[in-house]
Amino acid sequence: MSELNATFRRSWDLLSNNVIIVVPGLIVGILATGLVIAFIAAFVLSIIGLKLVGGFGGAATVAGVVVSGVIAILLLGVLQATFVTAMAGVAWQKGAVTLGDGWHVFVQCGGPLLGAAALLTLIGLLALALAPFTFLLSLPAFAFLFVYTLPATVLGGRHATAALAESWHLAIDNAGDTAVLVLVLIVLWVAGTSLGPLLAISTHVFAGITIAVIHQAILAYGSLVACGAYQRLRERKLVATEQ
Repeated sequence: MSELNATFRRSWDLLSNNVIIVVPGLIVGILATGLVIAFIAAFVLSIIGLKLVGGFGGAATVAGVVVSGVIAILLLGVLQATFVTAMAGVAWQKGAVTLGDGWHVFVQCGGPLLGAAALLTLIGLLALALAPFTFLLSLPAFAFLFVYTLPATVLGGRHATAALAESWHLAIDNAGDTAVLVLVLIVLWVAGTSLGPLLAISTHVFAGITIAVIHQAILAYGSLVACGAYQRLRERKLVATEQ
């Protein structure tokens, strides 16, 4: 547990000294906001067109807009998670990171990283679909089993399916540490989600920016913690194997 505490502290130090890690998420967030506005406008226009035209063609247009919007948002989420993880991995390796470093690792690990993120998205959607039938337990189970997946592609050099498998085994073999890690990250996310609107109301200015910065800082910190924990558990496993 002391090693896990050290990981939390070191992750905070890395984030404090490398606030640039938050920037990619903010950029993607701005793009996502623009896309949401665009697709809402397109959806409204499609609804108007459906009322005017009617029939299968109009309904298909509305469905197409909705599906396109969801896919675009999911793709941006994948891009955001992968790039931030790439920067977090570099931060753990070097102690400092730039956008250029993140881009280099992102390009170098792009295929496995994006593939792993895409698979995680599909599994996450399945966990979300199962949530009503599992008393929501499928969601923390998903986070528990696959929290090390993206770090495994950046720091471990694993391809997509191997990263998923390694995360599964590391989580099971280190259930206590992984459970604490996931619980802390969930609490931070819930707190950030609740605190963001409160801060925005209290300042009355730049509400969206305030919320976005809080959320992206939590995402960056979570990525740093996951990378640090993965690196520590992987090294521990290698030492145990050699003995």
